[in-house]
Amino acid sequence: MTKNTDRTCVQCGRGFRGQTLKCARCQGVERQCATCGEPITSRYLKCKRCRTVPNTCQYPGCDKPKARGRGSKLCQEHRDNSYWRKLQSLRSTVCNKAGCDEPKLFGHGYKYCAKHSAEAVKGSPEYRAYQNVMQARRSRERRVGVTHDEFLSMFAAQGGVCAICGNGNDNNRQLSVDHDHVTGVIRDLLCDRCNPMLGYARDNIAVLEAAIEYLKRYSG
Repeated sequence: MTKNTDRTCVQCGRGFRGQTLKCARCQGVERQCATCGEPITSRYLKCKRCRTVPNTCQYPGCDKPKARGRGSKLCQEHRDNSYWRKLQSLRSTVCNKAGCDEPKLFGHGYKYCAKHSAEAVKGSPEYRAYQNVMQARRSRERRVGVTHDEFLSMFAAQGGVCAICGNGNDNNRQLSVDHDHVTGVIRDLLCDRCNPMLGYARDNIAVLEAAIEYLKRYSG
């Protein structure tokens, strides 16, 4: 420990022996707390009550002090509830997948039912099918900027059929999002026959009208 040395008080300029920056007289000068404004006699800028106020709980809308302990972020009530919810999730026998009520597989560490557990196993047919669906969604959102929710809304508005021929998606293939290649404007959902038809015609109305006249000339 450092021994007492000759110092000069930073407030009054008097000489004293000690380890602090101020002499004993200046340390006892009455001042106001920088937080609450109460008069204090201390070398600190805040009173003891303001210096020892614990931080508040980080749970939204909660102003209770955080529970004691290193690394604590919640009050005692919300910390207990969080632990209880986690414990209930571990003890639950229902699949943790949203909207699934199937029982999860028996054994330590299983969180999902047999179907959703198989989807999480790489190399299984269910996993490959799940990855194909997710890849198609990501590709559609990246190319034309249509999210999966927006696609479902368009699909429901069209009744699940092609906007041109009125047929559904054959062979369980999803309808494609048609868009203008010049302006990028999203149009409707088309099947895998009508969508390439517009692409081969380069969206040229004159070409499509000529094709109609051609079919009329040779029909019956």
